[in-house]
Amino acid sequence: MRRNTAWQAVHSGSLAPAEKRQMDDNSLKFLEIGTGAERRALAIRAREGALPGLLWLSGYKSDMKGTKAAALAHWAAQAGRAAARSRHCR
Repeated sequence: MRRNTAWQAVHSGSLAPAEKRQMDDNSLKFLEIGTGAERRALAIRAREGALPGLLWLSGYKSDMKGTKAAALAHWAAQAGRAAARSRHCR
């Protein structure tokens, strides 16, 4: 199976320090949605860049720091695109 360069960079640890810092825990923001008992929070990491941007919404057994999300964020950084990753918080 052939892997793309974004996947390889994430798994080889070859991301440059600046790329790693672009979506670190210091960039974590929270978005409150809904009202009353339906109110929820989304944790979001985002980087600015060209449009159209990339949006990762984590799903079942998925996380914004997982391999797919990290590879997509790396691709967006290399392409100069905006990117946002999120996960549901209770």
